[in-house]
Amino acid sequence: MVVPRRWRIVLAVVLAAALSALPTDYYLLLPGVTTEMAPMVEVEGGGESPTGSFLLTSVYTRKALGITYLIGAFHPGIELISQDKLIPEGWDIERYQQHLRELMQASHDTARVVALREAGYPVRTLGEGVKIIAVLEDSPAKGLLQEGDTIVSLEGELVFMAEDLVTLVQERKPGDQVKLVVKRPGRPEAVEIVVPTTSHSEAPGRAALRILISSLDWKAELPREIKVNTADIGGPSAGLVLTLEMIDQLLPQNLTGGWQVAGTGTISLRGAVGPVGGVKQKAISARKSGAEIFLVPVANYEEALAGGGRALRVVPVRNLEEAMAFLRALPPKPAAEDANPGGKGREREREGDPLREGKSLRD
Repeated sequence: MVVPRRWRIVLAVVLAAALSALPTDYYLLLPGVTTEMAPMVEVEGGGESPTGSFLLTSVYTRKALGITYLIGAFHPGIELISQDKLIPEGWDIERYQQHLRELMQASHDTARVVALREAGYPVRTLGEGVKIIAVLEDSPAKGLLQEGDTIVSLEGELVFMAEDLVTLVQERKPGDQVKLVVKRPGRPEAVEIVVPTTSHSEAPGRAALRILISSLDWKAELPREIKVNTADIGGPSAGLVLTLEMIDQLLPQNLTGGWQVAGTGTISLRGAVGPVGGVKQKAISARKSGAEIFLVPVANYEEALAGGGRALRVVPVRNLEEAMAFLRALPPKPAAEDANPGGKGREREREGDPLREGKSLRD
């Protein structure tokens, strides 16, 4: 039996439609937008540098359906992430996105303190500790820590912000045990709990507890107001570049030297730069946007090289001190070369990619 050509076309269209809507348990991680930081940050009494820019990099996440799953499996610039690795058990996507927004807000708060202190201002911080939002299924702390616990110290050192705890844990080796002082709801006194660490999901050589946390009743007494608006971008990994943009507006010198400087990495109150996810995709976005330099956490260096190509200078840093030392030693860019490929304050990555429909954006 010969099927008429018009029916073959109809069948092909129906099959393609069915495949495109076929659900999977995976998400796509795609290169996002690279955005100039200066319009996002306003420092009281500060000013923007006339040339050069600090650039925020981001990634898109979207549900992998049918054909897009196959594209993601073979495309060198896209990463497939299983849903259980991205979203904690028992959470829906809305709660996860809210958590990312809270992490971004925390990075704003930390960056303000670190930048002002770097610029020579005294800043007093107050907080009640670090609250546990969730204990992940693969956490070595499962059964020892629980949602609602508040961690107030690690090995005798007080912690006021989530990034403080992360930094202290990452100073250990995977498998090391850490002694925590924990306040638990319903108990009048804090308790000591010894918890083993495991490897960090984004940097296997670093230790982690694999818990989701947030700062509890944290606040800072700032001598100058710093407004930040990162719109709908979530996550903690803008910490480094936010801090650098604030310092650039606080100090008279131009930290970029006229260059287009992208960056990623968390920032702690102690100035440590922590590893983040999606760095290959961020490097691709930075390179295509016209960025010339990409500051990244040491643990993400190889990943950034893979996405950056030869046109992007990738610079690994352990902390703010190393980032500042690099920038201050950077020779000024010749005036004839200075350009802003994307225009002041614009998102520089291309739009209209069909894979990005239904996307969410995180740094």
